[in-house]
Amino acid sequence: MKTKPCLTLFLFTFIRSVSAADSKIEQAVRDQDAQWSKAAESRDVDKLVSFYADDAIVLPAHAAIATTKDSIRNIFQRLLSIPGVALSWKPTK
Repeated sequence: MKTKPCLTLFLFTFIRSVSAADSKIEQAVRDQDAQWSKAAESRDVDKLVSFYADDAIVLPAHAAIATTKDSIRNIFQRLLSIPGVALSWKPTK
């Protein structure tokens, strides 16, 4: 019966370490979200594009699919050149 307490301790330790890692990952994602919004707010198109992988695909409304960084850059340049347009988001959970 000694194995049950050891197993319980192992599982508790494992779950705590996974939870801590998840918290760090979550914070990293939240930080990236905030940086993306800051770049959008400042209309820094190059910074916005830097968040996208080389093989990213962007599906803009009523436009062709963007499959290159240049086409993604063009989307943001056109969008952010519209007076009064603002892009931002903030996670709520």
